[in-house]
Amino acid sequence: MTDNTVWFRGQAKLSTKQYFLLWCRYDVQRNGYLTRKELEMFLAELLMVTGDIHFSRDELDQMTEGVLTQFDNNNSDCLEMWELTEIIPVEENLLFKFRTQTAITGPQFTSTWRKYDPFRAGLMEACDIHDFMLDIIGTVCDMQQITRSKLTELTRNVVEILDLRVGSKVRMADMAFLLNVDSTFMNCIKNGDRLSRSEFGEFFDHYDADMNGFIEGNELMLLMGDLMSRFGIEVNATTLADTLGNVLDSCDVDGDGKINKEELALLFSHIDPESYIWEMSAKEGLLLWCQKKTSPYKNVNVTNFHTSFKDGLAFCALIHRHRPDLIDYNHLRKENAVYNLQYAFEVAEKELDIPIMLDANDIASTMRPDERAIMTYVSSYYHAFASSQQASQAANRICKVLNVNQENETLMEEYESLASGLLEWIEHMIPWIDQMREQRASSISEVKARLEEFRTYRLTVKPPKTEEKGKLITDYNTLQTKLRLSNRPAFLPSEGKLINDIEKAWDNLETTERGVEQHLMSELIRLQRLEHLFARFSQKCDSLAAWITETKAFFKKDNIAEADLNELLGKIKSDDAFDTDMGIHSERLEQIANLAHDMVQQGFSKAAEVAARSQAMNGLWENLLVARTKHREDLEQARETQEKIDTMRLEFAKKANPFNNWLEGAREDLLDSFVCHSIEEVNSLVTAHEEFKACLPEFHQIFLDIQQLQQEIDVIATFGSNPYTNLEVDSLGTKWNELLQLIPQRDQILQDALVKEKKKDELRKTFANHANWFANWTTEEQRKISESTMGPDLSLNEQLAYLAELLEEVEGYKPQYEELENLNKLIQNEVIFNNPYCKHTMESLNVSWEELHNSVARQKNAVENQILVRDSKGINEEQVKEMKSAFDHFDKNDDGRLDHFEFRACLVSLGYNVDTEEHLNHAADSDRHSDFERVLQMVDPDMTGQVTFNAFMDFMTQEASDMDTAEQIIASFRVLAGDKRYITPEEIRRELPAHQAEYCIARMSPYEGHDAVPGSLDYMSFATALYGQSDL
Repeated sequence: MTDNTVWFRGQAKLSTKQYFLLWCRYDVQRNGYLTRKELEMFLAELLMVTGDIHFSRDELDQMTEGVLTQFDNNNSDCLEMWELTEIIPVEENLLFKFRTQTAITGPQFTSTWRKYDPFRAGLMEACDIHDFMLDIIGTVCDMQQITRSKLTELTRNVVEILDLRVGSKVRMADMAFLLNVDSTFMNCIKNGDRLSRSEFGEFFDHYDADMNGFIEGNELMLLMGDLMSRFGIEVNATTLADTLGNVLDSCDVDGDGKINKEELALLFSHIDPESYIWEMSAKEGLLLWCQKKTSPYKNVNVTNFHTSFKDGLAFCALIHRHRPDLIDYNHLRKENAVYNLQYAFEVAEKELDIPIMLDANDIASTMRPDERAIMTYVSSYYHAFASSQQASQAANRICKVLNVNQENETLMEEYESLASGLLEWIEHMIPWIDQMREQRASSISEVKARLEEFRTYRLTVKPPKTEEKGKLITDYNTLQTKLRLSNRPAFLPSEGKLINDIEKAWDNLETTERGVEQHLMSELIRLQRLEHLFARFSQKCDSLAAWITETKAFFKKDNIAEADLNELLGKIKSDDAFDTDMGIHSERLEQIANLAHDMVQQGFSKAAEVAARSQAMNGLWENLLVARTKHREDLEQARETQEKIDTMRLEFAKKANPFNNWLEGAREDLLDSFVCHSIEEVNSLVTAHEEFKACLPEFHQIFLDIQQLQQEIDVIATFGSNPYTNLEVDSLGTKWNELLQLIPQRDQILQDALVKEKKKDELRKTFANHANWFANWTTEEQRKISESTMGPDLSLNEQLAYLAELLEEVEGYKPQYEELENLNKLIQNEVIFNNPYCKHTMESLNVSWEELHNSVARQKNAVENQILVRDSKGINEEQVKEMKSAFDHFDKNDDGRLDHFEFRACLVSLGYNVDTEEHLNHAADSDRHSDFERVLQMVDPDMTGQVTFNAFMDFMTQEASDMDTAEQIIASFRVLAGDKRYITPEEIRRELPAHQAEYCIARMSPYEGHDAVPGSLDYMSFATALYGQSDL
């Protein structure tokens, strides 16, 4: 054993803050020492963390005994804080020395504290700690021993241990524990010492930590624990709850679950009226009891124990309040004092076994009756009616249940209202969004306007509703948790307002949003393509119309009658060559018709104009065919007289016409507009243009050959024109030069397009960088959220604080999210449809952003519900962590739910006695699964096949908690009704507060039993309805 303690002391020293936190972990009752059991737990865990030391149970018992033998200097069978430092190495610290070497009594601490807590709130500003420590030191020791530097160090130690920040507050209980404030009140009680008035006041103030005049909540639990410890009663959850119930039954006169000074005096009078209470406090407590019990009665005003009882009505009221069947109070008169007194004395003697201690005539005739005699006689009433406190407690229990029921009804109404509003908004927004898709846009500007309107909705209108939806889910989970904790049936919203219905409606909304956004983008692409087709259509129509006009003009001016043979032959051959030209232009006419058909079929806004223009081109072509036919017939008629052929001119025509067609085609290509959506498309146009420029020398040589041929014709022919073509070298030269001028213009257009596409590509990369970072960030935040409750050293409150910080951190990244929205808007404005650098879309990032918010909110709500369960069930965080660890072990897919097989295995691992598979195989069919199915009805009432962690915790803790049931409420009402199967409105109004009495009366059904009286009410059906066992 000695070797082990030497080994412990050889480890790294703990700071004072670390040592205090370690101590508080095992000193659960905050009494300043570790019991043998607490010390055993401490040593076991300390040895386990070493990793290479293993002890059996017997060895651990021997080690605990050895530690107490070696270090328990005062033989108290427990280890005090300073004694533990012999085992655990702790850094030297002025506060620790001060705590172990200085004794501060409760009155000293309380009087000093009140200077800095003027509002009696039990809190002190952190900035006042220095002055407080100065005053407390001046109270308990010589100020000359404390230098300024020591005072500063002492203050700093307190701030560090309590982890205080600027503007924060320190609780009175924490400071009292930190300074080791000594209280000997309980020792006085146990040793039988009588408390003086001032000592009793100090005793009350010691437990009234917040100084509000009541011992309540944790203060009351601390008082009960101290009382039980001082009288040798084992302190655990069951005994503590039983003791508290008995104490409240005895002294909580007004039934508010709190104890004031007078009620505390009554408690001490029950413990030992001769030793623990001074006379005046007993008098005040008994007077308070009389006032509470007689307050509903007319002509009774108890202010003392002499004149207030002279007319006898006070005695009668006390009996009637507890036994209304013994006294007919409504027939009593204030002026019949002797009768009233004698009536009360005789009834008390006969029915309550209270002997007659007073003389009715003497009391009625005396100006001031004997106060002590009356008080002694009234105390007999108090003790006789002690059991009737059950009625008061029953009324309080009913009030408590009714309050919970009313609060839950309010939450349900709020949920219904919020769900209705959200569903109505979704129902209204879906048609509004969908109409953007139903109404076909007629222009690009109209589509862009709709896109802008849709973005405005996504950025300004939808986010508040997203938050509202998250709040609705959080409120629903909180309500269900409260219902489970109060043993109420789960809340089932109205038809169509379940969480699943809201999620389904929300999914429909988002599906509509995605469809509309995709539709608008496709519409934008369609309209851009139609505008491009319209430009090409117009260009081709203009070119073909010009050619037809030119050709018809040629036919018209062609003088066949005056042409010689060579001219006629040339005209005939030219007409033959014209067939090729006609075929080429016929293809162009077909292209025009195809373009027109595509635009009309796609609903182009100028479809009528396109159709009319296409029909007009067909008319021009028909006229051209008629003109050509007539021209051909004229040539054939003149051919008989014209035989000479000008071969050279024919050759010119055959070369010039194709070259001219090439020039016109090349000119159309150079003037052709284009729309590109990527650098590759622009580069393909650049490549095609470079290939075109590469073939220019070849066509330049053709042009030179045509020029040479024309020069040879001019030398041979002295008159007339070329009958085979209307082309001239000059016109071809003009077109050639115009073509050469268009080439650099086309170069510049392509370069501009390439620059523009590179800018778009840079925008894609910028968005990709931001989007990839944002996606990785949201993934990391989701990981933090998942790990927020996995830390073994984090308490629930620390987890809650950590999640709050996470939520604040997430909100801090909203500018990056908005920057992504702006980049996405730029991309859509630039009509960018694909992004090879990024797999994420703005829609997926929106989902990640909303899921991140919802995850933080759900995790935070889950921790809040665990805290609510912990506080309401009276369990500590170690128990919560044990349940959470077991639950997580069987939650294989980490979805926060267990299926029924996993849940059964989890119960078995925790030692819960459920039917095993072997037992079930041998059980009768009627008995199979009975125990486990009962459990499933509690944790999975809707039989969804899944058990949540909250339901799991409720089940594990509900059998150990003092939870109200329908049977308890029925029993409480039966007490109020005097064991009758019905209750009257007068009895309810007499025992319950006005608003809760009317609440019950309005909801109770008339009693229909054979013993019913007029106005009687059925409290049994009302109680079962409160817990969902029948309809209210």
